[in-house]
Amino acid sequence: MSKIHLSRKYWELNSEHDHYHYLIGRDYGDTPLAKKDEIQKDKAYVADMLKSILGLNSSKTGLEIGSGCGHVTYQLSKYVGHVYGVDISSTYIELARQTCALRDNVSFHVVEPGSLAFVRDGTLDFVYSNNVFIHLDIYEIVHYLRECARVLKRGGQLWFDIADLDRVDFLVDSDFLNTVSTRQVDPINKNCIQYVSAPTAPWFSVPKRT
Repeated sequence: MSKIHLSRKYWELNSEHDHYHYLIGRDYGDTPLAKKDEIQKDKAYVADMLKSILGLNSSKTGLEIGSGCGHVTYQLSKYVGHVYGVDISSTYIELARQTCALRDNVSFHVVEPGSLAFVRDGTLDFVYSNNVFIHLDIYEIVHYLRECARVLKRGGQLWFDIADLDRVDFLVDSDFLNTVSTRQVDPINKNCIQYVSAPTAPWFSVPKRT
C-alpha cells in the first residue's frame, strides 16, 4: 500500500462519533456529538478571527485545507462570496456537505495529499487551514505551501497554524508525550501531532507569484 493510501486510511472512519473524536479529540468530552451546538459556537469564534485577520468580505473567494466536518466552513461562508473546502477523506467531506447543506456558496472536494489540482492558478483571495498542519510532516507542509502560492492571487493571503516544537516541554507536555507513546506503537499514525520549528523553518515564508 502506498504512503498516500496509508495517510488517507486514518481519516476514513466508520461512524460520525469517530469522525468527531478524531477531529476534536477530548476537548468536548467522550460524547462530542451531544455538544454540536457548543462546537458550532466555538467554530464561529474561529471564523470571526479569520475574518478579522484576512479582511474577509463578500467579494472574496477562498479555500479551507482540511475542512473536516465543515463547521468552520459553515461559519466562514457567512462572510465571503464562496469558499471551497478540501479534505483527503471522502467520509469527512460527506459530513461537511451535510453540515453546510443550507449554504449555497460552499463546495467541497476530495483531494490528493498536498494537492489543490482542481483550482486554477492565481484565482483565490485567501487560503486557511485550522488544526490540520499539526498532523503533517515538513515535506507534506511544503507541498501544500507550494500549492497555496500557485492558487493565490497576487496579494492573496494564507493563514495556518502549526504545533511549534520550540514551545514543547519534553518532560511535561501531555500532547507531546501522548504522541511519543502512540508513534512507538504505530510509527505512521497520521492522527499524531507533528511538531515543527517556526522560527528557523525556511518554508514558513510562501514564495510570491510572479
